[in-house]
Amino acid sequence: MIDEPFQLAAALKAVTDRTPMITRGVVNATKSSKALSWRKHEFDIAVSQTRALLDDLMLHQVALGWRDSKDDAA
Repeated sequence: MIDEPFQLAAALKAVTDRTPMITRGVVNATKSSKALSWRKHEFDIAVSQTRALLDDLMLHQVALGWRDSKDDAA
């Protein structure tokens, strides 16, 4: 049987761990006094962290058996 509380707690941990990094990357990218290459790099970090978070949440969704069949359409 799936340990629902464990999966949901792990999903929450993933969100709370990555959200500050995503926010920091976007905030840093808005600092117009910095070089454009630095700002692009900071934004790339935020996008990378966002993708990693989405992947992690989707894995928890699958583990819980809550994945909707319409999500599988590509």
